[in-house]
Amino acid sequence: MLIVLLSLVLFAAFSMLGVYAARLVCAGIEPLADGPPSGNPHVPYVIGVCALLGGVAAARGLPPLMLAIFCLVCAVLTAIWYADIVCGIVPDLFSLLPLATIALAASLAGHWDVLISAGIPMIPFAVVAALTRGRGMGWGDTKLAGLGGALLGMQDAVLSFGVASIIAIVISRFRADRTRPIAFAPYLVVGIAVPLALQATVR
Repeated sequence: MLIVLLSLVLFAAFSMLGVYAARLVCAGIEPLADGPPSGNPHVPYVIGVCALLGGVAAARGLPPLMLAIFCLVCAVLTAIWYADIVCGIVPDLFSLLPLATIALAASLAGHWDVLISAGIPMIPFAVVAALTRGRGMGWGDTKLAGLGGALLGMQDAVLSFGVASIIAIVISRFRADRTRPIAFAPYLVVGIAVPLALQATVR
């Protein structure tokens, strides 16, 4: 019970750090003219969700080291969520850097399957980004898909991203302005964070 309560506090604190990091990065970035409109992120709700996910992971018996890794991942995902809503972009600092770190660690350990798991989910996102020139799907989303694949595994990532895409499409149908692109990274963030909390281990 103590580890669950401690996880609630730590995940909330680290997700708040993710928000502050995103604010610093986004401070000098103007939203793209043809990008998603800048939104108002509901920070307390997301911090609460992160805390809940941490508590769920701890209650499911995630080992302390894996729980710490998941906590860091939640901080990064929170930063991505905030940046995409406010700035309309996913900074490389929050997507490409963690992905490169995981890829390097996996290569040194001989876990080449992690590289495949990261690469396969990126392909459809990269195709859409190339065809739409970043409007239908941004390259930041492509890198985030690779990060999700490395964390979740290829099969779970493909399934999760498929569900996230369907939800995003349905929600976008009810928007007043359908001509502007939507911030898609928050849907991918949820599609990564929730399965991670429910998995027995973090890859």
